[in-house]
Amino acid sequence: FIGILNGFSETSQEYTNEFGFEFSQIIYKEPGVMKEQGNMSGVSGSFAFYGSSMLKTEGRYISGTVDYTGSDTSGTPLSITDIKDYGYELRMLGGKKAKASEKYSVYLYTGLGYRYLNDAPPSYLGGYERESNYTYIPIGIEIIPVTKNDWTIGVNLEYDFFWQGKQISHLSDFDPGYNDVTNTQDHGYG
Repeated sequence: FIGILNGFSETSQEYTNEFGFEFSQIIYKEPGVMKEQGNMSGVSGSFAFYGSSMLKTEGRYISGTVDYTGSDTSGTPLSITDIKDYGYELRMLGGKKAKASEKYSVYLYTGLGYRYLNDAPPSYLGGYERESNYTYIPIGIEIIPVTKNDWTIGVNLEYDFFWQGKQISHLSDFDPGYNDVTNTQDHGYG
């Protein structure tokens, strides 16, 4: 997900609540098999505690439409537009303050994240529901400026270390004679 977050927050001492609107573009590829690409929008929010340590819970929900290019189950080239997709993500983060000054604080953090995406092109067009499940370990740095008002602009750099993934293809949606297929994914990044 590549996103833009426009939000507002309410700060009380060292607790922060955030809520924002999100716009992103999603690209999913199975090399040599298929590709989906489209625009998504949704909401996100978090609750965090900042002190000498940082604890943060984040969540987001997105939905939108994507376009599919690839082939159907028989190998015939297939293109489907405006497929409705939705997804959500939940994260728990924890970290330690690495540096503090009168101007900013720096936190190093890690945690656990889970992302789910549901994609269901209509079966009458040769499509079938596909569910993507990802578990990952975020590792990052967050720089928060010290301000005298309720607004802040900070910097966050993060790498998502892929832990495991599972793709479930409901081929029986297309033809009841087909079995559903579950594939495990063992590499990726964010």
